Amino acid sequence: MAPESAIVRARYPKASTREGKRVVTAYISPEAFRQLKRIAADEDRQQQDLLLEGLNAVFEKRGLSRIA
Repeated sequence: MAPESAIVRARYPKASTREGKRVVTAYISPEAFRQLKRIAADEDRQQQDLLLEGLNAVFEKRGLSRIA
């Protein structure tokens, strides 16, 4: 068995679309999750795109730039 110091954790390459970005996590109800998935499917969009749209709406409502 290899000593712990010799164990190297595998790192997956980061997608270029994620470079310079941070992760944000939110806990939502199963119903809200299903609704988000349904909207994304109906509009042929990714859930991420819808979440960014929502963040930008929050920023705009507060007079801030839509930068998400």
